[in-house]
Amino acid sequence: MTSLPLKIFVFLFFLTSLSCSHLEEDAANTKVFTASRSKIWEALIQVFSPYKLALSDEERGLIKTKPITGTNVWTPAHNEDKDTSGISYQLSAKLLYDKPHATVTITKKITQKKGFLFESKKIPSNLMEEQLLLYRLGRELRIKNLIKKYAQ
Repeated sequence: MTSLPLKIFVFLFFLTSLSCSHLEEDAANTKVFTASRSKIWEALIQVFSPYKLALSDEERGLIKTKPITGTNVWTPAHNEDKDTSGISYQLSAKLLYDKPHATVTITKKITQKKGFLFESKKIPSNLMEEQLLLYRLGRELRIKNLIKKYAQ
């Protein structure tokens, strides 16, 4: 029989390893910015302008797109397989402002339906589109700062 302290140690070890892997996963689609809430919100709206929005709530700091399907599905340039049939996804951005920093998290929920008789299944994101949107957000904020700086 194993002792109780050993069982507790093993349990805590697995618990911390699971939580650390979850943190690493979330770090790829989250970025911290230093700017005013209104500037970050304006930049977020600019970044999400190519998408049709289902929700844009500045007060809650939440943006959600309508489902993206068909030829509007984003695929990386290096991806050989451009078949996007049956794939549908929705992007969302969450802005958490804690002066002077703001944390923006962008998530992508992907589902794929194989056929009429099959149920949709969830597909994990490769986080490339989320990282691209965070990059664009950073560039928008940088451009706004440069315009403000040289306009004076």
